[in-house]
Amino acid sequence: MSTATFDTFEFNKALREGGFDERQAETLTKAQAKVVEQTAHDGTNYATKQDVVELKKDMAEMKADIFRAMMLQTFAIAGLVVAVVKWMN
Repeated sequence: MSTATFDTFEFNKALREGGFDERQAETLTKAQAKVVEQTAHDGTNYATKQDVVELKKDMAEMKADIFRAMMLQTFAIAGLVVAVVKWMN
């Protein structure tokens, strides 16, 4: 996943140029930087196309594994039924 970058200097500068005093700009800059940092640590970044491709591949592999397990189970049950029928005769 990609990582978001946050330029605190440019953000602070834009706030001051927009009319915020130094104290207000500093407070908002700190708060915004904390949000960006928490978002990165919480893993709430957006998925990329590559993430989606890998997820689809993993799901296809899981589907194949489940199918193989079901077939094995079916053959095992069929074998058990045949053995019981032979044993009863």
